[in-house]
Amino acid sequence: MLSGGPHRTLAMHFGRSVVHETGLHGVRLRLDEIVTLWHASGNRDERGFARPGEFDLGRAPNKHLAFGYGPHFCVGSYLAKVEIAELLLALRDFTTGFEQTDEALRIRSNFLTGFSTLPVRFGPITVG
Repeated sequence: MLSGGPHRTLAMHFGRSVVHETGLHGVRLRLDEIVTLWHASGNRDERGFARPGEFDLGRAPNKHLAFGYGPHFCVGSYLAKVEIAELLLALRDFTTGFEQTDEALRIRSNFLTGFSTLPVRFGPITVG
């Protein structure tokens, strides 16, 4: 079956340059240093989520980083959310279930996470 854990995000990390010296959690950040935001870690931050390692569809508040944050928020996020909602409705309305039929293969990347293949079989709804 699929592995990897809950509350996953497509982009694993982003690097940014420090524009003015500051401190963060006791670490001094100097001008022009590169800092990296690890989305996968942020989505499981125990300071932000009561049970960070659990898959919880009702997690609230859910300040998830899958689509970025602030000025770097993904403009396509609204379309992606509609597509996911429609997919889930279609699975509910037009199948009796589905099963994974072969190994899921992850993409090979140190920047993005996801699958290159995910073979599944859908059970049809019987009409009549």
